[in-house]
Amino acid sequence: MNSGRLSWIMLALAGGVLLACHVHWMSLLPERVATHFDAAGRANGWMTRGQHGWASLATHLGVAGFIVGLCAVMHRLPPGMLNLPNKEYWRTPERYLEVCAFLREWSRWLAAVMLVWGTLMDWQLVLANQVVPPRLDSTAVWVLTGGFLAVVLGAVVWLILTFVRRAR
Repeated sequence: MNSGRLSWIMLALAGGVLLACHVHWMSLLPERVATHFDAAGRANGWMTRGQHGWASLATHLGVAGFIVGLCAVMHRLPPGMLNLPNKEYWRTPERYLEVCAFLREWSRWLAAVMLVWGTLMDWQLVLANQVVPPRLDSTAVWVLTGGFLAVVLGAVVWLILTFVRRAR
């Protein structure tokens, strides 16, 4: 199986898990959902269950879709809009399509990671709303967010190194 197909499968799987969990978890939430918390984990922002449900899905799927969609149409943009290491090398017509194909696949992996992180964060929100008064586990959020940022940083470094090395 090529990595392009695998990235589509992983993106679809991450999106499917997010949707399935979301549908199931909505029934576990109270009608008034604590959706924002201070640094100590105390609730300080609220939504109805329906508002949260739509806002959460729109945010997770919208951001992932925007990233994938932007990279999907990049090949239609002028090569001069591409900003990466060794621009002169990569902006040539024969290499620009290779860059666009790489970025399309890279964006699918990034979006899949974002959807996994979003699913795990939504689970933390469900757990926070199971106690009275609602309380978010700040440690879990920091660990999840730190892991997410580490993966994103690694993905960006990989992206940059890929274009630095391939140009040599």
